[in-house]
Amino acid sequence: MNVINTLCKSVCFKLCAGLVRDKTRRCLTKTLLVCGLGLLATLSYGQQKSKSLFEASVGVRSQSTPERQYAAQRGLQEVLVRMSGSPKVLENAKIQAAVDKAQSYMAQFQYHVNSDKEEYSQGKKQVINIVFSPAAVERVIRQSGQPFWPANRPKTLVWLVEDDPERGRQFVDRNKAEQLIASIEAAGARRGLPLIYPLYDLEDRILVSEDKLWSLDEKAIKQASLRYKSDAVIVGRVSKTSRGQYLAYWEFFHNGTRKAFDSRAANIREIGRRAFDPVADYFAARYSIRPEQNDSPLLVVQISGVEDFADYRKTLSYFESMASISGVTLAAARRDTLLIYLQSDSSLTFFENTLRLDNKLISEAEKVNINSPGWQQVPRGTTTNPLQYRWSG
Repeated sequence: MNVINTLCKSVCFKLCAGLVRDKTRRCLTKTLLVCGLGLLATLSYGQQKSKSLFEASVGVRSQSTPERQYAAQRGLQEVLVRMSGSPKVLENAKIQAAVDKAQSYMAQFQYHVNSDKEEYSQGKKQVINIVFSPAAVERVIRQSGQPFWPANRPKTLVWLVEDDPERGRQFVDRNKAEQLIASIEAAGARRGLPLIYPLYDLEDRILVSEDKLWSLDEKAIKQASLRYKSDAVIVGRVSKTSRGQYLAYWEFFHNGTRKAFDSRAANIREIGRRAFDPVADYFAARYSIRPEQNDSPLLVVQISGVEDFADYRKTLSYFESMASISGVTLAAARRDTLLIYLQSDSSLTFFENTLRLDNKLISEAEKVNINSPGWQQVPRGTTTNPLQYRWSG
């Protein structure tokens, strides 16, 4: 990749200087195509490989029935925490009863050689990979009255900088710290967090240096993060003590919210969990579907910009596909505007947060007289004051 980058720069320089003939320009086209392919390969490398939210891998000592039962229970616990958004789900009696019969929720399983050296040395020489039934897991969570966190989740961009006693402050990527990145990816997968990583290329380095990242220069970090189009950004500063402990300081940015927290880990495997459990808890509290206690879960939404039947079908299908919506009724249609009634299992806040994630509907100001006394203001999302959006999907 370094050779290609150097060649790109060399040829581009000659072109700008007017020293390249037509034949060289044709060569340039081919060279830039190679550069582009290399960049695409690098960009895809920066993405975390997606894993099913209903999937878990557990180390086992054998393929015996008792070991498989143990693994199924461990795996289902992991999936239940991931899909509810909180470890507290395991304290529920109905959830505990479901865990006891975890094998009945298995959709498929497969054994592999365990690549984890530590587990392998402990006798767990195989891993069973289990996929649980999504419908069954969701049903268990909902029937137990626990929150349910749908699969549509915010992407988080992870910036890392390490203060090394010998090399000083430096960006952290997979080539420099494979174990650290593996720890973070494992933590993200365990809690169902989609993570992406910066390229740390020339463009990144122009916008944010190692020192700016270490000093948590918010303006520089946000500017450098724009190209990745993430929903949230987390910055980690990592250092190692003389006793072998890992110290880290984390700052997290999401929709104008800024949170900071420290973590201390005895080994590198713990760093990811201590960093991303708080992030998962934050997102789950904001985006999970929580059972409503009222008897009127109806939301009224007015959608404009529905130009043709294709838009009309897409709009209804979009709402029907939302995990928090149990019913969709078209109440009225006039020109390019639809009035839709939604039976919702969640709060208005959750519904609006979900729409922001998808970016298919653009919010328009509702007609509310802010000068009216509180008791005269009509609640939002009702027939007299529907939520107003424009379709952009």
